[in-house]
Amino acid sequence: MENEKETGTTLVCKGYPGDPNDEIVTKLRNEFREILSELIGVNDQFPNGTPGFSIPLNSSSKILVYGRR
Repeated sequence: MENEKETGTTLVCKGYPGDPNDEIVTKLRNEFREILSELIGVNDQFPNGTPGFSIPLNSSSKILVYGRR
């Protein structure tokens, strides 16, 4: 929110050695667990099979977070 991006901007996070992508997503899920919403209908899933989630920014914007294989 501090560094606004245009709607539709895609940010890609890649894991570092010893910290694979599913751990990054797990850390995000834990950090935002009180405000996140589960995604329904997203075909890509995390390696452990958990669907993605969204993090609301305001009443009209949210960040979609999901893993890709």
